[in-house]
Amino acid sequence: MALALKTWTRVCGGSGFGSAFQNGATLTSVYQAMPGTNQSALGALVIPWVGGIIDQDNKRLIFCANGGHGDYWGNEVYACELNAAVPFWRRLADYSPITAYSSNPPNNVGTNNAKDNFGRCAAMHTSNTQCYGDGKIWTMSQSSYSNLGVSSNAIYSYNLRDAALLAANSGGNSLTFDNATSGPWHFVGNATGNTGSFGMGCYDKAGHRAYGVSTDQSNSTSAFCSVDTISGVLKNHSAINGGNYQSGCCVVAYDLRLLVLIDQTGAINICDISNPATPGAPIAITVTGPWSGIGNSFGWGCVYHRPSSSLLFYNSNNSACTGGVIIKVKIPRNANGSKASGSWASSAISPAGGTISPEGSLSGGTYGKFGLIDNMNNGQGLLVCCLGVAAGFTYVYKLPAGELL
Repeated sequence: MALALKTWTRVCGGSGFGSAFQNGATLTSVYQAMPGTNQSALGALVIPWVGGIIDQDNKRLIFCANGGHGDYWGNEVYACELNAAVPFWRRLADYSPITAYSSNPPNNVGTNNAKDNFGRCAAMHTSNTQCYGDGKIWTMSQSSYSNLGVSSNAIYSYNLRDAALLAANSGGNSLTFDNATSGPWHFVGNATGNTGSFGMGCYDKAGHRAYGVSTDQSNSTSAFCSVDTISGVLKNHSAINGGNYQSGCCVVAYDLRLLVLIDQTGAINICDISNPATPGAPIAITVTGPWSGIGNSFGWGCVYHRPSSSLLFYNSNNSACTGGVIIKVKIPRNANGSKASGSWASSAISPAGGTISPEGSLSGGTYGKFGLIDNMNNGQGLLVCCLGVAAGFTYVYKLPAGELL
């Protein structure tokens, strides 16, 4: 892609849109609408408190089982292939039909580990709950699609290296539903503690571990668990007391061995994960600059940018981000590269060119629809954000090499 630095550029606009590299298939053109749901339009995939996942290996943004409650019931999977000369959206797998559930509408999923009768995870408000690691999508917390509004503490993986999935996709097709297996889906286990919703998950690529935090509806305690992404073994940790992580976000500063937790008030806590299977207790961080005044809102998307030692935030529902402004929170370092003590400074980064704007209202927030591909084959990172409600607006932003943010 012929991209200017630090400039938001819309891609996947369909035939005749912009330059040739912007002509790739829109999300609209590959959308598979599940009949009978409240949201039959594309907006169901991007509006109701849903996020996305960055597949670092294949350099793509994925929507996996986005929906939730009565908004949308389809658990199909989509990918925006950003490594292509002309980026494009495609559907990787089809949804479970309504006949795959025990009721219509499927009210039973909250008490059935949020799955259909064949073991596939149900559609959900994915918010920031999902992450990618070692070839799989890890769903670390759920708010399921039952119209009763129930949630589940079930943890799932979705194997993007599943043989049948790869065979279908290599032929240009999506994986169709069958009632003989659970397909790429796998039930990992249940998080211990109060059932939460709108939780958060993140992946530690150095420790090969996915972490999940989910706050219960009373906002008093948070279930805390992790999964070894090689063995698939789930481990429950001591609950986190204090803070409200419902609709929060988390990232791993993998080189610093830090799990960074951001609650819905914008408060930032860190856990030492020098031993990945035994995280340390959360420690509060003081943040200076604009973040202290704007962080208190739902729906932030957050990534860790190693070259600048920073957390990068974007939220389409926050006026501080109007036009594509990114909020940067820098983690201080000592001369030897280790984390320094003291407060973390935040600043606002305005794009050098282009703008980003949601198409319509994304009432639930941005969440994981904002992501970072660490390396686009040239040592440079690429931010990606999908904010389309009807046309599937998809934007990319090339980061400069090194710390020049």
